[in-house]
Amino acid sequence: LDFVGALLLSGTGAHFCTGGRLDEGGMSPQPSYLAVLNGLIQFNDLATNLRKMPVPTTAAVHGKLIGGGVALCLATQQRIAAASASFCFGNLPRGKNPLFMLSRSLPSAAGAVA
Repeated sequence: LDFVGALLLSGTGAHFCTGGRLDEGGMSPQPSYLAVLNGLIQFNDLATNLRKMPVPTTAAVHGKLIGGGVALCLATQQRIAAASASFCFGNLPRGKNPLFMLSRSLPSAAGAVA
């Protein structure tokens, strides 16, 4: 990466990133446990590599950030959010805990509401 001075992560369209969809990208609506686990491992590797980048990283976010979109944003060193940005833990409505420690890392990065 000698030729890269910085990395800017942004999304196109109405939203930065609305998270993963298990029924898209070639996966069936009822993916196997192993397929889900492999997807989570790959995503974790992506976020880890983003955190370890040897150059400054910034996420410029807008619209909705859900689940994995929040995790990608938080994997960067700096975040710039448009007024339209909203952050959501996609698994909570399904009764599941947020992955990747999002319930701790988002308030840490953004500040807690009093």
